[in-house]
Amino acid sequence: MRQSKNFLLLLGRLIIGIIFVYAGFTKLTEPAENFRAILGEYSILPKMLIPWIALFIPWAEFLGGVFLVAGYLTRAAALFLTGLNLSLVVFLALSFGFGTSPADCGCFGTGGIHLSPHQMLMVDLMNGIIGICLIRASRHPFAVENLFEERSSCPKTDSD
Repeated sequence: MRQSKNFLLLLGRLIIGIIFVYAGFTKLTEPAENFRAILGEYSILPKMLIPWIALFIPWAEFLGGVFLVAGYLTRAAALFLTGLNLSLVVFLALSFGFGTSPADCGCFGTGGIHLSPHQMLMVDLMNGIIGICLIRASRHPFAVENLFEERSSCPKTDSD
């Protein structure tokens, strides 16, 4: 039972981490104007915030995903990315309500994977559920942070 739980936690961490690394990387390797244009197509965000959001989101996705894949500050990374996921769910739901969702969600840049906003909503909901499981876990298997915990929990000897 414990091994299957550890496997599922590792699998969930890798899936979400890789999705966010890829999403951030594809947007970072394209001109920033591409992502700004996609955000503008939703017609929900104030125009003055779009350049800042377009600058912040790709880096946040990429770095949060790297931390999650590596297992460094895992709970914090999972909390951050789950919050980002849930904000994307709200963003997509608002775009459906206002009838302003474009044909391509733009989550993976213009040259990457192309999903409709409805497909991305389902992916974001599933990522949110997995993210909540990652946040609730007290220890993550094969995480870099475990190396630091093991060293700091070593008993001290008289020579220390």
